[in-house]
Amino acid sequence: MITFPLISPRFFNLDEFAETVEIDEVPIKVIIDNESLKDFNLNNNAEGLMENEILFHIVKSELPYTPLVGNEMEFNNAFYYVNDVKESQGMYTIILGVVRS
Repeated sequence: MITFPLISPRFFNLDEFAETVEIDEVPIKVIIDNESLKDFNLNNNAEGLMENEILFHIVKSELPYTPLVGNEMEFNNAFYYVNDVKESQGMYTIILGVVRS
């Protein structure tokens, strides 16, 4: 079973932790969480922080669509695929990655 930590909206302090990024050319505040990505990869037999992967938390209402695994997402002018997405308590936790050949 693949799991990764979800962040609670109670602890989603935009003023303290968030940064503005562009998702599909729209500025949106997110929390980028490299520590959770490292833990996720270590818990799932990967080697820690993987190059070209991003894990971020976003308030569900900030994203105008439901992200689905396998869909493409533009993040800060680079294209990624949604590798994993979890929804809990009005938040999405999303892992983006590039296609590896």
